[in-house]
Amino acid sequence: MAKEIIANDVLPRDFGYYGWDDHTNLLEVWLIRLKKIAQFNRDTKIDLDRIQSQIELEQGKPDSPDRSSRLAQLTHKIEEIGKDERVQEFRDEWEFITDKLKNLTAPLNDAYGFVNDEFKVSRIMVNKPTSESDESLEFIFSNGSSIFFEMLPQGYKRLFSITID
Repeated sequence: MAKEIIANDVLPRDFGYYGWDDHTNLLEVWLIRLKKIAQFNRDTKIDLDRIQSQIELEQGKPDSPDRSSRLAQLTHKIEEIGKDERVQEFRDEWEFITDKLKNLTAPLNDAYGFVNDEFKVSRIMVNKPTSESDESLEFIFSNGSSIFFEMLPQGYKRLFSITID
């Protein structure tokens, strides 16, 4: 069929989608990876916030050998988390991919005043679309609107797939 289409003088408008759909790309692998990274980053932040809160509580107590020991243990936990190579690697990977997706939707030049903010991605998060569903990537646009990845038009999915690949 592709040879027949190419043989025509005019290509169909949607020919760029030929052979590409939700089942013939690696996007699902990338989405699983991004969800895993986001979950790891979220868990790490929760752990660090919890430990920092415990440190602040301990610092408010009177000096004692037990207090000093607990503070040393908590400080050691923060240092151990910081030594985990995945912390920085996952943070860097998340930032790299989300920056590429943001740049994809950004105007090529600020002089182009006609770019609509409803198409410019300002933030990407992992959230649950409904209480019954798994987590999904959520795109927040400059105008404040948001959409989950599964609800994006096919063209956006394809562009994001190409960008992530």
